[in-house]
Formats: sequence, C-alpha cells, structure tokens
Amino acid sequence: MIQYKTMARKKRTRSNKSSPSETGENNITSGIEESPDKDNGRFKSFTGNRILVSVFLFVLSLAVFIPSLGNDFVWDDVSYIQKNANSLNFSKIGPELISPELKKGKTAGKYFRPLYQVTLILDNEIWNTSPFGFHLTNIILHSISTVLLYFLVLILLGEFNIRGRESIALIASVLFALYPLHVESVSFVSARGDILAAIFFFLSLIFYIFSYKRLFYLILAVFCFLLSFLSKEVAIALPIVIVCYDLLSRRLKSRGNLLKYAALGLIALLYFLLRSKSYLSFTGIVERSNSEISEGFFHVVDLFLNTYLFYIVKMVFPYSLKPFIDHVPQWGILGLAASIILIAVLCIAVFVSVKKKENLTAFSILWILATLLPAAVVAILPIALSSHAERFLYIPSVGICVLFAYIIYELGKKFNMKLLSLILTLVLSISFAAVTVSGQKVWKNNLSLWESAVLKSPDSPAARINYGDALRNSGKPLDALENYMYAYENGTEFNNKTKATTAHGIVVSYIDLGNYQQAEKWLEIILNDNPKYLPRYYYMKGFISLRKNNSAEAESYLLKSLNELPTANTYYLLGGISFIKAEQNNSPQQYRQAKDYLTKTVELKPDFARAYLLLAKANLALGDRQSAEINANMALKYATEQPIVDEARSILQSN
Repeated sequence: MIQYKTMARKKRTRSNKSSPSETGENNITSGIEESPDKDNGRFKSFTGNRILVSVFLFVLSLAVFIPSLGNDFVWDDVSYIQKNANSLNFSKIGPELISPELKKGKTAGKYFRPLYQVTLILDNEIWNTSPFGFHLTNIILHSISTVLLYFLVLILLGEFNIRGRESIALIASVLFALYPLHVESVSFVSARGDILAAIFFFLSLIFYIFSYKRLFYLILAVFCFLLSFLSKEVAIALPIVIVCYDLLSRRLKSRGNLLKYAALGLIALLYFLLRSKSYLSFTGIVERSNSEISEGFFHVVDLFLNTYLFYIVKMVFPYSLKPFIDHVPQWGILGLAASIILIAVLCIAVFVSVKKKENLTAFSILWILATLLPAAVVAILPIALSSHAERFLYIPSVGICVLFAYIIYELGKKFNMKLLSLILTLVLSISFAAVTVSGQKVWKNNLSLWESAVLKSPDSPAARINYGDALRNSGKPLDALENYMYAYENGTEFNNKTKATTAHGIVVSYIDLGNYQQAEKWLEIILNDNPKYLPRYYYMKGFISLRKNNSAEAESYLLKSLNELPTANTYYLLGGISFIKAEQNNSPQQYRQAKDYLTKTVELKPDFARAYLLLAKANLALGDRQSAEINANMALKYATEQPIVDEARSILQSN
C-alpha cells in the first residue's frame, strides 16, 4: 500500500468538522494513515487491520455469490459466448479489437467494450465454454470491486474529516458486497462490463485524489479512466463525479486542475473517436432505432425524471428483483411531480450537508445523480431490448450504500449506543444477503429466468417471446406456442421484423408439434407482413418438406432460398439431401455435390460441427481419407453434442 507522510500533530488537534480547505493537501493522506478513534492502541496497526478487513470483504462478497457457480449461460450469454466460442480466442486480441475498421469490412455494433471482450477471451481460453469459469470470474471481479470501494470510501471520509471512518467504510463495503440489485451484474456473465467499469472507475478516482499529493498519480487516474471506458460506456459519469469531489473539497479552482480536466477530456474524446470509426456513433444509434425519440420535449423530460425516480426508489428499497424490466410505471403528472419533489429534496440535503461542512451526504447524493445519468440516457434512447435494468445500478449503488452506512453510524453515535449500529448493520446485511442468494436462482438457466420475467411482467410481449424460446429449447413446444401467440397478439409496438421473429417462433413450434398445415399457414402470414422474409420463407418451406419426407420438393424450395440469400443452413440442408441421394444411389457424382454444398457451409459458418462431420463422411465415401480425417478433427473441435463427438472419433479410429 502506498505510504505518505503524516500530518503535523498540531493539525491533528483541529476540529473534526473543519473544512477540507483548512487542512490543506496533506488531508489526502488522512483516510489512509490516521484514525480518529481514541482507543487506537487496542487494535492492530492500520495496515494489519485493513488487510484483514480486505480479506473479510473479499471472502464475504465471494461467498454470497457461490450459488451462481452452478448456473448456466443465459440470455445474451448464449449468443455472445456459447455460440460465439470460435471467435473468443487469443488471435482476436490485437489492434483490430480497439479499431475493428482495420479488419475487412466495418463493424456497426452498438457497443464498444474491448476490455470486456478480452476478459471473455481469457475465460474461454482457460475454461472453454464452461459456465462455471465465466461465473467465477464475475464473482472474483465483484470481490475486487468491493475491496477497492472500501479503500475509496476510507480516503473520501478522510478528505471530508468524518469521524468513525473505519466503521463507516466497513459497513458501506459490506452492504455493497451483499446488495441485492447486484445479482444481475454478477450472475449474468454478459453484464460483466458494469463490474469491470466500476473497478477502474474506483481506481481512477483514488488516483485522482492522490494526484493532489503527487501529480504522477494523474497518469494512473487517466489510464484507469480509459480502461473503465473500454469496459463500458458508464465511465462517462466519472468526470462529473470528479468535479463534484473538487467542488466539495474546495479544490475546484486549484492550480493544475485545468490540466487534469483537459487530460480527462482528451481520454473521452479518444474513446468517442475510436468508437465512431468502428461502431455506431450516438447519432447512428438513434437513426437505427426502431422507434422515434422525437415525441416532444415534455415526454423526454418526463421519461428522464421518471427514470431517476424509479431507480432511486428501487435502490432505497432493493428487495424486489426483476430480471427483465420492459417498462417503468407511468404516473403522468403525479409521477412528474413526485420526481421534481424528490430532486428538490435531494438538492436541499446537498445544500444542508455543504452548509454544515459535513459533505459526505452531499457527495453521496451527487454520486447517485451523476452515475444514474447514463442509465437515464439509455431509457430515453431505444438502444437495447431492455431500456431499464438492475445491472445499470452497480456503480450508482455506491452512493446509497455509503449513505446507509453513514446513517447507521450516526444513529449509534446519537443515542450513544454502538450496539444499535451493530444491530442495524446485521439486520440490513442479513436481509440483503437473503434476497441476493434467493435472487441467483432466477438466473439458473433460461427457463427459470424467463419464467420469472413473465411471472413479474405477464403483459410483456418481449418476455413472452424469450420464454417461448426457452420452453421450445426445453422440449415444450405447446407451452412455447402459447407464449408466442400471446406476444404476437399483444405486441402492438412491434415493428415488422419483430413480428416476423415472433411468428417464426409460432411456425417452429407447430413444426415441433407435427402440425405442418398450421406451420405453412403462419409462413404465409409472415410473408404478407414482411416481404423481406422471402428467403427464410423458402428455407422453412424446404425444411417442412424434408419433415414430410419429400426431398424433391425440399430441394426445390431450398434452391430458391439459396438464390435469394445464401446461408450456411441452406447449404447444409442441400448437402444433406445430396448425401442421402448419394447413399441411396451409390453415386460419386452426388457425393461430390454433397461435398460442394458442405464446403460452402463451413466457409460461411466455420464452427458448424455437424457440417464437418457430414463432410468427413462424404470425403470418406469418395476415398479421400486425408480430407475426411481433417473434417472429423474439425467436427471434434467444435462439437458440443456427444453423438457428434462419438461419430467423429469413430471415423478417425477406423482403418
């Protein structure tokens, strides 16, 4: 731990409520080296105590999330990790990760989070696609974040000359470790970006405070700010938090601040420059959105304030967890009035805190307001499927945890009862832990996740679609059909593409049930709603024909689909048809035709294990043993199903 010179003894005798401007720059070290407790001699050295506290916090935050280690990949984890495992390797770590425009073509994604991507690559290289390893990383990152928060709070309390800083920092960190609204950020692997961003957010602020002692730390602060940005966009709130800190610590006009602010500003510009060259810019996101944000100034303001109200109430009472928030309650004029009153009350609390030169309450409230800003922007702009989410509260929750801890400590001091503070801490901690442990069960798998989402938001068409997918993948097509139907009939805000996706789920469910007539009926409905569905229409007609054992009709439809839009799945089915014909007729020509189709398949989808296996069989039939072995090894490399593994090994072991 970094050591600093202690303050002079005469400064130690000053009032605990003195303003930061009176204590000077050496006040930075007070949170690290000094303790206001008079009975300091009864305890071990500060370094020893803090090491033990750090270990305790690390173990506590690790232990409470142990149930998540048994969870599967859910939601976006499936597409980002499980189905994308082929792309998560060390070869992807390079300059193109920071600037994908260096690669052929141009990426037009909504997110630019290269550091987050690197962690997924490292996990995949270590654990392959084992969910256990990915979840373990999330939990460890949360534990690191908790320990860093402990030291950050210690430093801030020292800066604001708050008594009982050791106790307050410990309570705040314990509450943060157990906080129920962190379940989504920790148990949902794809939400890792919030935890990563928080780690470097905390480090950047710590180093920024140290930079008042030695300017060298500004380099580390700026670097950590960049890493936070490269983890998730929420880092944009850090400069606001820093300005709030400077304002409350009476350093806003300090010499050198212009340099510091300029450095932070340059990092923000660098980030947006990198993003704009390779990913959708802010304006691009708005242009590509499925709905318009230009619904009037009043609507935008109402949504903005309502989002703040919703999130602040949720953070104060974090006991009702929702894995999927499709919308927030709309209370109209009453909601707007409540939002304005809440903001006014918070502003008054900030004013009183500053007036009393206590400052911690003011900083905690300003932290909440500043770090909620990115979440409010997401609520206004239709950037993601979920415009509101509990994972967005990982960094903002720091303000609430510090406030809770400070109130608990002050209550104990006011009534001269340390036992009261202990009891309140235990009650809050136990209640938090109970909800946190219980909440992880929801993230066990996709079925439990979307069952919970539909239970809590039964009228949400989006939740119904995802629940339908989970049910169908679990072998429950009839239940899946019911949810798809509900979503299709009630998704009044769906665009044509989303309606087609929902109806496609209905088609596949009918196919699984063997009701091909209804499946074909719904294919016609989709095509009428969305003419761009034509390639998929032909593909599904071909697939249904195969299920009816009409290979000639299937081939005709699949060739039409191929002419409209070549896809790996279409080539694979055509390859399968040709292979079956070749086996029936013992025809080398049809084996070669199957080989051509399957070669196209793996070119378009390099991790298609089934295609490699069938290609190996075709090459074996053509007498090309060497190619067959290469194909079988590729099938083994990408196989996730045991039958494919067994067949590939059989080919390799045969003479």
